[in-house]
Amino acid sequence: MQGKKTMLSLNQIIVILIITVSIFLLLSRRLRHDIVGVVTMIALVLTGFISPQEALSNFASVTIIVLISLMIIAGTLADSGLLEVLGNYITSKVKNEKIILLLLLSLTVIASGFISDVALLLAFIPLIYSISLNLKKPISRYLLPLAYASILGGPTTLIGTSTNIVLDNEWYNKFGYNLNFLQFAKINLISSFISILVLTFLITPFLGRKRKEVTSLKEITVQNYIIEVQVTGDSDFIGKSPRSIEKSFGVKVLRVISPWRFIGERRELREGDILLLKISPSQLPLILSSKGLKISQKPMEGKEQFFELLITGSSKLRGRKIKEIDFESYNVYVIGIASANYITRIYDYVLKPGDVLLVQGYEPDVAKFADYYDLLPINSKGLKAFDKRKAIFSLSGLTIAIIANSFGLNMALSFLVGALISSFSGSSTIRKMYEYVEWPLIVFIGAYLSIGQVMVKSNLSAMIGGLIHNSVLILFLLSLLLSNTVGYVTAAIILAPIALSFTNPLTAITVLAMGVSSPFLTPFAHQANLIAYGTAGYKNKDFLLVGSIVILIKFLVTFYFLGLII
Repeated sequence: MQGKKTMLSLNQIIVILIITVSIFLLLSRRLRHDIVGVVTMIALVLTGFISPQEALSNFASVTIIVLISLMIIAGTLADSGLLEVLGNYITSKVKNEKIILLLLLSLTVIASGFISDVALLLAFIPLIYSISLNLKKPISRYLLPLAYASILGGPTTLIGTSTNIVLDNEWYNKFGYNLNFLQFAKINLISSFISILVLTFLITPFLGRKRKEVTSLKEITVQNYIIEVQVTGDSDFIGKSPRSIEKSFGVKVLRVISPWRFIGERRELREGDILLLKISPSQLPLILSSKGLKISQKPMEGKEQFFELLITGSSKLRGRKIKEIDFESYNVYVIGIASANYITRIYDYVLKPGDVLLVQGYEPDVAKFADYYDLLPINSKGLKAFDKRKAIFSLSGLTIAIIANSFGLNMALSFLVGALISSFSGSSTIRKMYEYVEWPLIVFIGAYLSIGQVMVKSNLSAMIGGLIHNSVLILFLLSLLLSNTVGYVTAAIILAPIALSFTNPLTAITVLAMGVSSPFLTPFAHQANLIAYGTAGYKNKDFLLVGSIVILIKFLVTFYFLGLII
């Protein structure tokens, strides 16, 4: 009789098959995650496990409304420049490398309980780059710890990470009340600060000393850029060999592009030839002033400045060819590019995270261009000015939302009010409210919430909970596996119903919250990891080794304070 109780029904088998196929599609990365979510939802509707009305109602759930509101508040705060001001204040007062890093990581951990982890990382990358230049250390020494710190602080509050919002929604659906706003704060803050101490004093030197190849933006941007120059009719180099260019300017001619030149042919330079040069920034003024070498169709007026703009994992230019980008409408002109990838023609090159564009233009024009395309300046002075009005309204919106919710106002309504208050910071904020929202993530979560409902309806969550004998250790390991493969939000949605079926659901949901918020083992498990991976040239084993240490700390702290280990 006992064996029959654990036998899977036909409906449960079908649900498992749908979830398995969905996970396989997410792992294969052949389809966007939001498309996979919608396809999964449609499959559950067509098989009759959930009604169309129930499925669509998830898109208007508390989870979705709170997420959208938080993205607007966090976007406004990130745009205000407040984080940069705080970061620059720290670095201006403290000169010791370890103390600077420890303070920045601490600030990141605390802030990520309220602000998007990716927004935090992007805000501090220029500052980290400046620190690496001043201390003459590679950026790879600091960027991975910063990425991890931005993820670590999220579970401190219910709004710090999308997984906590999902878990709280599942808890409310089962028990009729919300978790405490700081339900996981004690465990998470202790594990986070132990982790950043280890990262600062043990991991940082390890990351900074082991590379021989080009691994930092400092090494790329300071040492060389690749530019294209055209030989004009009045050039003194007509009739001479490419070697004469190299001798005159101390540059490297990578390629001569000409309609009549064949590969490998040794010949003299002619009018109209295009030279692909590798130069250092210090050589640029000499080349610009050279007679008969033209970098662009635009005449150089001499009053414009040069700026270095970083392509991050979230930049809108990622995956686009330079020639497809509308630079001229912003009065911004590409001079060169720094990249670890092979380049044949600058304007045919497809931009990748970690590439750096060398552009020329007036600072306000470049600032607008960088803001629109989500690019980051990597000099000591960022292009983003501090907007006091945005900072005040975004912080006010966040504070009022938290207070209203703590006094019993519905969470969705509380944070909608907070988002509305943030929008009062100016007309530019109202125009950008749509851009602040990560709509693919919203669609994915809204569609994938159907899985949680179906697992409860089919009693599959309770059955799986029984099969693993209510083991929080197995639950933690499953959360690690899923969060580092198919995604932390997916892990939360699939495993939340199982955790809530445990005999002690509060302990189980705490373990799950710590597990699903640990996407540290691969560069593709979290967008913050991917940005660090593309920017500083880390390898997969860096994430595996350092991530394992951070996860071990989280495991020991979580299980100790829950009384699960002595």
